Amino acid sequence: MATLLRQEEKKDIEGVPKDILFEKIEKEPIAHAKYGYCPSCRVALEYNSDTDEIYCPVCGVVYDDFVEPHAEVKYAKPEPEEEDIQIHRRLRPQDIYSIDSNIRRRHLDDATMMIKRAAKALGFSEDHPIVKTAVDILARYIKHQKTRSDSLEVSAYAALLIAARINGYAIVEESLLRTLNKYPSDKIRRIAKQIRSKRRNIAETLKISTTTSVIMNKEQPIKLLEIYRSKMSTVEILRDYEGAIIKKAYEIWKKAKHDLEKLNKTAKTIATALTYVAAILVLPETRRVKLRQFDISDIFHTTPITIREVLPTLMKYLTKKEQELVKKCMRRGRRSLKKKTD
Repeated sequence: MATLLRQEEKKDIEGVPKDILFEKIEKEPIAHAKYGYCPSCRVALEYNSDTDEIYCPVCGVVYDDFVEPHAEVKYAKPEPEEEDIQIHRRLRPQDIYSIDSNIRRRHLDDATMMIKRAAKALGFSEDHPIVKTAVDILARYIKHQKTRSDSLEVSAYAALLIAARINGYAIVEESLLRTLNKYPSDKIRRIAKQIRSKRRNIAETLKISTTTSVIMNKEQPIKLLEIYRSKMSTVEILRDYEGAIIKKAYEIWKKAKHDLEKLNKTAKTIATALTYVAAILVLPETRRVKLRQFDISDIFHTTPITIREVLPTLMKYLTKKEQELVKKCMRRGRRSLKKKTD
């Protein structure tokens, strides 16, 4: 009986097509797209090494700076009970822009530290968007251009200033160097010239235009006030009143900004005058009488003349009491407050 059953089972098996009976189903690893997915087409983005761009192969939309902060890889384990494991790896600029040279990778790491220190000296945090933009700019530049160790600091500062201008902050090279308190005054002009030349070279190489970003940003004077907040604390008269001064300057700015824009003055000039007037109105009497125009102009690396050029426009938007305070407390130049000895 058992023999007959085995023969019947054999006939059933022989009747089944071979390609169906012994077909093996292999499970291939599942990998997420390295650069993410197009939100419109739902397809994996691809990288074009010639143009250094990430794009959608279906709709053609370019995502130049779109990279997922963490790449996730999903694969099947060979064990009987298969599990999905996600491996997280933070992508570095060296990986994003495919920088293979060990020297260039090390240079980018060193320059990143320089950018963060310089940004902190200007009043930005290490996580500020300007820092990320500066590192991305430098990474793109290093990928196509060789850098030297002795000029790496110049390149780092140049990238930071380009990033600042893209975000609407018009910071000049001399102001950055003075803020760092690292270079002697007789060398600042020479180093600033090198940074300016490198800034133009990077912008030209990467086809970056920053002029429009700075000019179109109408809040530029207020942006500068936040940058120079740390410099205010170096003036003893203003110490502990920095926040109140910036708040008052912003109030005056909102009233007078339309007339201030017609003066055709730089943002730094307007910021200097706003800070001077706001300081007079905020400081207590004991400190107000000691305030000089030079104390304020020295913070922004300008001159007292810049204050006097903008002051008439600001006075129109002050109350009579505030106007009297400003006129009474005006002190010019570098006059010493020390008592004359007999």
